[in-house]
Amino acid sequence: MKTKNKFWVFALASLFGLIISITLVTYHLWGQLEPDQQTVMWQIIKGYTGYLFIILILASSGIGFVLDFMVNTYIIPLAKLVDEALVISTVNPSHRIKLEGAKNIVRLVEIINTNAERMQQSDSHEKKLIVKEKAQLEEEKNTLAAVISGLPEGVVICNVEGQILLYNKRARLLLSRNGQTDDDHHISARLLGLGRSVFGVVDKYLIIHALDEMTDAIEQKKENIIYQFIIPSVNNVLLRIQAIPILRDNREMYGFILVLYDITQIVRSAAKRDVFLESLTVMSRSSIGAIRAAIETMAAYPDMQALEQEHLQKVILDESVVLSRRLDRVEKKIRSSGESQWPLDNMRCSDLAEAVKKKAEEKLEVSIILEKGAEDMLIKGDHLALVYTICFLIAQLKETQGIERFVYRTQKDDRFLLIDLIWPGRVLSLETLRQWQSLELMIQGEGLPLPMKDVLERHGAEIWPQSESETESQTESGAKACLRLLFPSVSVATEKKRQWRPRISLENRPEFYDFDLFNQPGQIPDLDNLPLAQLRYTVFDTETTGLNPSGGDEIISVGALRIINNRLLHEEYFDQLVNPQRPLPPESIRFHGIQPEMLEGQPTIENVLPQFQRFAEDTVMVAHNAAFDMRMLQIKEAPTGIRFINPVLDTLLLSAVVHPSHTDHNIEDIAQRLGIRVVGRHTALGDAIATAEIFIKLIPLLEQKGIRTLKQARLSSKKTYYARLKY
Repeated sequence: MKTKNKFWVFALASLFGLIISITLVTYHLWGQLEPDQQTVMWQIIKGYTGYLFIILILASSGIGFVLDFMVNTYIIPLAKLVDEALVISTVNPSHRIKLEGAKNIVRLVEIINTNAERMQQSDSHEKKLIVKEKAQLEEEKNTLAAVISGLPEGVVICNVEGQILLYNKRARLLLSRNGQTDDDHHISARLLGLGRSVFGVVDKYLIIHALDEMTDAIEQKKENIIYQFIIPSVNNVLLRIQAIPILRDNREMYGFILVLYDITQIVRSAAKRDVFLESLTVMSRSSIGAIRAAIETMAAYPDMQALEQEHLQKVILDESVVLSRRLDRVEKKIRSSGESQWPLDNMRCSDLAEAVKKKAEEKLEVSIILEKGAEDMLIKGDHLALVYTICFLIAQLKETQGIERFVYRTQKDDRFLLIDLIWPGRVLSLETLRQWQSLELMIQGEGLPLPMKDVLERHGAEIWPQSESETESQTESGAKACLRLLFPSVSVATEKKRQWRPRISLENRPEFYDFDLFNQPGQIPDLDNLPLAQLRYTVFDTETTGLNPSGGDEIISVGALRIINNRLLHEEYFDQLVNPQRPLPPESIRFHGIQPEMLEGQPTIENVLPQFQRFAEDTVMVAHNAAFDMRMLQIKEAPTGIRFINPVLDTLLLSAVVHPSHTDHNIEDIAQRLGIRVVGRHTALGDAIATAEIFIKLIPLLEQKGIRTLKQARLSSKKTYYARLKY
């Protein structure tokens, strides 16, 4: 209820009480008079009734004028004075109070404005000192940001929960799922954004595996920890991702960095190299055949004439020169083609064995016995791919043969490294093993979407089943079966020292509509109890063909931005025109300026709403006069199947909470009070930007009134004058 209305209710209640009191006193005095005195008094009252009525009217009018003067001179100006002073002290120091009222109130306004001017000048001087002190730090920060932004590799920095803290444009382009260019980054970067989970763009289990391995390496006090893996993209792009832990001084991991490399061209070069090698093989057969024929002829006819021998020797020499030149070209071709699509690093066999044991026992609930052998031997490979390959074999054996206990053995000879999986039972057939090699390395929903044979080929590995004779080292009795993986061995002397990497520490719409803002399904206690400044928000606005959703009016534009850590992210926005599939009324065109030709070829609401829902997921939705926009979205639930259950806050209602004495709560008036410049009014994105800036300024004003959590903001909004109607 408005301040003035509250006062008049109080005034009427007081007047009603006064009338009752006077009536009771008069009744009491009348009872004390004698009958003849009562007769005289009654005759006097009847004789002067008109005069008494006039006196009563004049007295009531006088009291009314006095009360109205008090309200407009003292009550309302004082209430506005509190709100205006709070704006100056909280969000807009340049704001100045303009009020009319009693002389003392006007004088108080002058004093507050004078002090505000002095405070602003003092703050300006202090800010200059602070800016000067922070200049060097800001320069370093900008340098770092510029370096990360300009890197040819994609960079994504996350905390240990996988929440994205920083990313550059290259990462946004590489992780685009729809293949749009940067001009369409409001769509392509929908899943990649500050405060979002990295699991939306990179498989969750790959990240978890990398985090587990990095944690183990940290506990073992290893240095220069880097883990990498390969992910295929739906856009025929292959990415190599390096995961680097971010450590505190006590070596506690509090985040990680993902460095993304596009190795698609390398893959294509490798494919061309394979074709070249195949053609080389074909071309070399003729030379080898000629040499072999010459040698066989010389061996068969040792007494041939010298001239014929010289001719055969010349054939051998010429064909040898041809082969030598071809091999030289092959060597140059291989060197120029660069590394293969799969970078292989040297790792210790003991680390691989421990990783397999941990993953298999946790994920597959099997027992792995690590048999002592060549644990100190090195193996060259992709750590993650090898772990999933061996665990995939274990999973298949458990599923098809019910094996739950395995012996893991590592052996070596002069040229090869052997990894054996041993179990009691029958030997696996070659046909079954061939079928497994064509399957993707997926284990209970996680893994690599690559066939096992590709991984083995890249590592130069072979696999075959065999029987295993019983030895003293085996813990089981009876026949043994084995799967043997053979890898090229790596000498310890050939292990390359990894390159050192530093650790990085780091308006005209109806005010009310038929939509219940206060009972959204997505409102849960975990969100309700969080401070407003810690929540993630999607601030949005819609433009429509009219103001009657139930009457067939349609959405023609959706604009939205995100707020993370109380900061407006201008780079992460959603701005999309919508084809309403109906004519635009001229009055609506004059309002929003969207012409019919601008909507031709634009997607329909059935295509736009799923994209917008993904943009807004896991956030609190904010709008000005949100009930109207939410009603427009609600109308589309049936045809699109898209339902928005996010908690909702309304800046119109929140403004009424912090400024209850003001009657104007449209975007322009609120922005003027809070010192916000409004640009692009009556466009969806422009109104969303203005609403977002208003909302950020309202948060500290709400805190001044003791409203700090989402639940408190929602309940206080529900009690405002503008929420008096039940939705």
